[in-house]
Amino acid sequence: MDILGIDIGTVSVKYVRMRGKGAVVSQGEYPHKGGWEDLNFVLTEIKDREGTDVQVAVAVTTQDIVKKTFTIPIIPKEEAKEAIEWSASKAISTPLEDMVYENVILGQVTERGMTKEEVLFVGGNKEYINILLSIFENVGFRRIVTITDPGFLYRSAVSDRKEGPVAVIDIGGRQTGIYVFDNKKLLFVREILTAAESFVDALMGEFELSYDEADRFILEKGFNEESAHILAFPLDRLTGEVQRTFSVYARKYPERPITKIYIAGRASRIPHFIDHMREAFVEQLEHLAPPPGVEDLFVPAYTLCVDAEPLVNLLPEKLKAQKREVILRSWARIASICVLGILLFPSIGMLTNFRKQQISLKTEKTDVASKKDQLRVLASITSASRHNEMDAVRKEIEKRDETLVVLLKYLSSRLPGDVYLREIEFFDRNKRLEAGSKDLPKTAVPAQGPGIKDSLKGTTREGVAGTIPAGTRPQTASPAVPVATGGRPDYGVTIRGYVFGDVDVLESALLGLVINLERSALLRSVEVSKKEVKELRGKRALEFTIIARCAGYEV
Repeated sequence: MDILGIDIGTVSVKYVRMRGKGAVVSQGEYPHKGGWEDLNFVLTEIKDREGTDVQVAVAVTTQDIVKKTFTIPIIPKEEAKEAIEWSASKAISTPLEDMVYENVILGQVTERGMTKEEVLFVGGNKEYINILLSIFENVGFRRIVTITDPGFLYRSAVSDRKEGPVAVIDIGGRQTGIYVFDNKKLLFVREILTAAESFVDALMGEFELSYDEADRFILEKGFNEESAHILAFPLDRLTGEVQRTFSVYARKYPERPITKIYIAGRASRIPHFIDHMREAFVEQLEHLAPPPGVEDLFVPAYTLCVDAEPLVNLLPEKLKAQKREVILRSWARIASICVLGILLFPSIGMLTNFRKQQISLKTEKTDVASKKDQLRVLASITSASRHNEMDAVRKEIEKRDETLVVLLKYLSSRLPGDVYLREIEFFDRNKRLEAGSKDLPKTAVPAQGPGIKDSLKGTTREGVAGTIPAGTRPQTASPAVPVATGGRPDYGVTIRGYVFGDVDVLESALLGLVINLERSALLRSVEVSKKEVKELRGKRALEFTIIARCAGYEV
């Protein structure tokens, strides 16, 4: 079975599909804006291209994966586990029972004149890991074998080098990881927030460029005569943080100095970047060369495919046990077939078929049980089913101070797939706005000019001439306090977002959204106050602003 390595970075998602021993079948990169919804969209794109009959290994760069180092006394191995658990519980704020974690022994260090063992704690909240697994399974990827941090994958990339302790600086989009390895062993880990986007931000502020223009500039031109002096400030900040990190390492391991520095990650693709980095370090510094046939940005995803046992695997123990069980079961099946082949060669075909059916049945039962567990976890962040959706909404809306929560749950359950929300803002529809108020364009409906009903008049969802059903036309807000709200004034809500798709269907998709919102019992007087066609990251999109009235409870 092919294996799919997926590297979820801070600004993009990269993947490599490998078959057999080192045969790369395909690879790809997708922009990643962050958030579960965008990740679901990207994984769906990968699934449509590669299918789901693959094993999946995942590396994710996120601050939700906690890394802490601490020391323990040098004690026998059987007693060290309890000491590590106790020290880890003191080093992190989340209870250990709520986390999926692993501990890595880094080495012996001298602390206050005493030799101790340094331990690296790596863990993620169970809720975060379960949501991540749920998204993969909902898309269709059910054979997840690894969840790790990309930084630990560089051990394989430098394991064959004999220079002594070497540092890998992985400069990603929004986060930089610093890792020191010696003879296939991890010695030191630190993360800093100065990364490639610091250079993009500097260009945006100096040249007044958009994000996409600045990002394209930095990757195409890099440190040229026009930009070198502008990029010097974020470069100095980055090299200063790295040098301070090396100073901390030198105090811990004075007898094992760093001999070489390798640069990897998104910033390594910036022209002349490494040349400027060399000027700040006495150690030999060079680009981390990828394996033959693999581009720089796909190194972590490629390593996920070839390294079956990464240094840290945050897959829940239940799924790890299933993985071990499948492996043991495979070996047991092979042994059984061999024995049966020797003893009962005439009936080996029948026995093999029976065993395959038995394994298939057990696997299906395991998949069903796992699916039920994931659905229970996912139920906390998804809306009610269509049958009892509005009943649940009505019950929640009877509570005070929960209007925003109810609205978000409703929108998350009914929002079309091509519509993305950017901002939700509440305001008092009965408040008198003074002329010149900066909030007027956000909250007040324009006195003149066509709304979405007029601009789309004559167009139905299918694009056939027609009119909007009378039951969907928004009602004019009354200044009086509605009776249904128990004497409390209604709240106005402004919803801003984008509709993606072909130009000729953008407005019909927006109309469908307005009609859908108007038919709900949660929003009333739904109107479009602004719409504008734009191009976002190479895609056509209709930016819109919708104002409406929601149930009058305190927000």
